[in-house]
Amino acid sequence: ASFDFGTVGFLEVTQVMPSPDSDELDPDTVVTVVFNRPVVPLTAISHQGELPQPLTFVPPVRGRGEWLNTSIYLFTPEDGFLPATHYKARVAAGLTDTTGAVLEQDYTWEFETIRPAILQVSPAEDSVLVGPTDVISVTFNQPMDHASVEGLLSLATAGGEPVAGTYRWSGADKPN
Repeated sequence: ASFDFGTVGFLEVTQVMPSPDSDELDPDTVVTVVFNRPVVPLTAISHQGELPQPLTFVPPVRGRGEWLNTSIYLFTPEDGFLPATHYKARVAAGLTDTTGAVLEQDYTWEFETIRPAILQVSPAEDSVLVGPTDVISVTFNQPMDHASVEGLLSLATAGGEPVAGTYRWSGADKPN
């Protein structure tokens, strides 16, 4: 006698966002993990805390994980990801789906958040007829550490003589 049968197979991560090796990500990016089958049962939103939280990060990130449905997990960082930081995300082996199938191996991927950059300088480079009391402005793409910028930013005459000045900040405060 012979008969055919099929087995469930292993639980797998089929897609992640951000994509592996992404860079210049916004610190408020929500991380999404999609599995090939249901990992959690349908349940009330009030029971989210009882469901597995399968995602970890190096360096560690505080945040809130939630299941969008039975096979899609979302992680929202509490204070955002740190800027200019390389992260490694991991779904640990051993996670089981609703039928008992197991994630056989760790699923890991890496991404990087946005690095500081200067968006605009005023007056523009090579400007002529700039007054001695005109404000010099530098606009960054993200909140900056004030002490660091002030320690590294300098102004000099065409002859290389330092020019004294004071700093005034506007916009968002520096990150924690």
